[in-house]
Amino acid sequence: APTVEMTAGNYHEDVGTTLNAIGSVYEKTGKLEKAINFVYKALKLRRRALGESHLVVGITYDRLGQLHLKHGRDTKEAAKRFREALRIYHTNDISDDDSLVVKA
Repeated sequence: APTVEMTAGNYHEDVGTTLNAIGSVYEKTGKLEKAINFVYKALKLRRRALGESHLVVGITYDRLGQLHLKHGRDTKEAAKRFREALRIYHTNDISDDDSLVVKA
């Protein structure tokens, strides 16, 4: 059976969106470990499809940081993901007082 990653091609952003959505479903059902795994898959795909500094990649790093905090994982891992998101936001000329950064 084809996997989600194979449906629209290995590096198509729509597949990243679907992986992220599956992660959201797992998050809402309390399956945070599975949620984190799917969002990591989305991150990997988005980095390849969009590039390391794309804003969507930054948002995905932020989402991973939030999931790590919610899951009760090591706060160092969450902080690492938040710092990566912030770096990407700054690369895209988003200031620290922008609503995207403030919510993080």
